Amino acid sequence: MSSAICELPNEVLLAIVAQLDLAAVLELRQTCRLIYETTATKIVWLRFYEEQQASMPLYASIRDPTSAHVLGLSAQVLRSTVLQNRRINCLWLERRLTVPRMIRPALNEHLIGVELLEDRWLLAVYAQGIHLWDLDADDIESSILLQREGLTSYHAMYDAANERILIAVKKHSFISPFVTVLYQVSTRRPHDFILICNIRTHSMHVPRFIDPTYNIVVSAHACLVELLDWTDPERTAVQVPTEGEELEEMYTAINAIRLFGPYMVIFKTRSIELHPLPAQFHRAPCTGDMPVIKHTFSNTYRNYAMSGPDNSGLPSTTFSLFASDLIQGLFHYTIHISLNTDDFPTLRVTLNGVHSLSNLLYRQNPACHPTMQGSTYHQRSTVASYSRKSTVTDTLGLNKGFVSAYSLGTQGMRAVWMERSRENMLREVVAARLHSEDIMELEEAYHVPDIEATVVREMRSVDLKEDLTHCALGEASGRIVLGNRAGEVYLLDID
Repeated sequence: MSSAICELPNEVLLAIVAQLDLAAVLELRQTCRLIYETTATKIVWLRFYEEQQASMPLYASIRDPTSAHVLGLSAQVLRSTVLQNRRINCLWLERRLTVPRMIRPALNEHLIGVELLEDRWLLAVYAQGIHLWDLDADDIESSILLQREGLTSYHAMYDAANERILIAVKKHSFISPFVTVLYQVSTRRPHDFILICNIRTHSMHVPRFIDPTYNIVVSAHACLVELLDWTDPERTAVQVPTEGEELEEMYTAINAIRLFGPYMVIFKTRSIELHPLPAQFHRAPCTGDMPVIKHTFSNTYRNYAMSGPDNSGLPSTTFSLFASDLIQGLFHYTIHISLNTDDFPTLRVTLNGVHSLSNLLYRQNPACHPTMQGSTYHQRSTVASYSRKSTVTDTLGLNKGFVSAYSLGTQGMRAVWMERSRENMLREVVAARLHSEDIMELEEAYHVPDIEATVVREMRSVDLKEDLTHCALGEASGRIVLGNRAGEVYLLDID
């Protein structure tokens, strides 16, 4: 290293380092002791951490660069965190050679679903009960177990404010009463399933969302939504019909629900809709008529996976959405909802990428892009309903296979899915890195990029019991969870 460089003041050296990227700084640190010690200061690694915060998923504890926890980290710990984040990001799309680790649950029949909450808590729901593993524990083979027969569906979420996991499960019964059971598990010791309440509901209703801030459980069946405040002593459910007047809506159904401000965000097989919450569930006083906002798809999406919102406050929110069309493939959208308007709320849907399972070409109706068009009136609520439509046309209809399960990270930057080719016993585990682009200009609306994805593992199944039917994702750690029809659960970590 030139003596002239070594004689520069630390302030000047730091100013030079501030112009370099992480890879260049790592190389520069190997040149001499002076540079090594100068670049060991916290300000250097705090800058790289802030850059990572905007470009890659991070653990919840370090997600906010202004938090007391992050600001209190030493330079050594911050440097180690930045390098670990970089390693995971570099290896995320690489092949995983390590054999997946199988967890042997006590309940191993009829796996309903798996979730990986906060990159730590592995939840597996079976028809016979629920398993919960702490993957940060020394012995991850031992789990918290709730045995309860007849479970058919569930919804789970992590309540960070109260440090607990909430799980609403539907219990099957041939006779009334039909119930949804709400449990909580504290993430502080001792860990145990605690019953919050039993909710009497319709036999066909499925739990779709839990709002821990306002103590609301939301269920749905077909186009009917049911909301219940579990702190209400009488526990009287409020039903909200969402079907429209068009004949085709008789063949649609609700796949997911989220609450935002005074609205329910309802994800149906062929549309995304904003419906006003019933008055008793409003978080703030509302005046005047509230319109029903609708975005229509030409595809039929049998399921959705979505990230958490980028912010929990009004007046706007943005989140990522993964939608699956069994024939066409996977579609990555960005959903932006804004309530900060003088006239009506806005719902903006942007297609960011496609993973095609057929030779398809995306088309968006130019007459409806990018603003909402016209208005009609919903006869049942007599409020304006705004809609726009995006379409996808299949040019050749050549189908390559199908996706059996998929999962989107809570920060919307990574995804994983299980893909199977026809007439093949191999099941491919595909990892994806997602990019959210700005709204495309009209002349560019005919081109949508492929989702950046690669096969990271192949698993062979010789019979249907070994077929991969469920998956979950630890977005910050890069950990992938797989579940098969036999009820076995596998952990696939980055090598």
